[in-house]
Amino acid sequence: MTGFDLFHHTYWHPFAYFGFTHPLLAIQADLVLTTWFVLGLLLLFSLGGRYALNHPDGILYTAYTTIARNFIALVEQSWQGACPEPYFLIISTFFIFILTCNWLMLIGLEEPTSNYNTTLALALLSFFYIQKEAIKYHGVIPYLHEFFKTPLSISTFSWLKLPLIIIQYALNTLAAIALFPLELMSKLSSILSMSFRLFGNILAGSIVFSLWNSITHASLLSQLVALFIPVNIVILAFFGVFEGIIQAFVFTILTTTYLSLATTSQTAEHV
Repeated sequence: MTGFDLFHHTYWHPFAYFGFTHPLLAIQADLVLTTWFVLGLLLLFSLGGRYALNHPDGILYTAYTTIARNFIALVEQSWQGACPEPYFLIISTFFIFILTCNWLMLIGLEEPTSNYNTTLALALLSFFYIQKEAIKYHGVIPYLHEFFKTPLSISTFSWLKLPLIIIQYALNTLAAIALFPLELMSKLSSILSMSFRLFGNILAGSIVFSLWNSITHASLLSQLVALFIPVNIVILAFFGVFEGIIQAFVFTILTTTYLSLATTSQTAEHV
């Protein structure tokens, strides 16, 4: 819409000195700054956890251990009573990072997760980690076999059945070649699903909140109406707090599910 912009972004052009000013080479400055701001908050959160563990009688110790127990319970449910430490760490990190990004709206900053670059990076990180663990758990050959399905079972070898066996091998080869693109797309689709779901929901909340702010700041009368009608609180509570928790949990539970299937099933199917 002409003359109406919900988001005002600042871009850096690091290669402008060399004459390269293409938009793909630009860096969104506010995205970088807010992401590093989130990392700074998580550093403080980690230092707070270290302090809490050294003071087991304080309220911080209770808060941090409660959070840790909830993540441990989530991992134990997915891994049938076990709690692999690396998986607990990456799953809890995903949730805390995404939740912190989503909650930046509460202090008036734009969420990094409302930018597709962030959600795509998170989805790629989740995807490649899961594939690495699937290969580690199953081995390279069984993992690659999932990309080349062979639906026909081969008969027990005998010279009398040799023509039938040759036909079955040929049909299996054709089926594997034909099904490879579908299997590859089914695996890669999880990247788009996870990244777009998180991006779309957080961006929608940002747009709604930005539209409401634009309306309430249009005139003095609208500001007075907004002051006495607690719509701001409702919007912040739903799109800020509630939606932020839900989307962080959804991304985390999807990662947990895919990772659990990759490391507990007999095949790497559906990973």
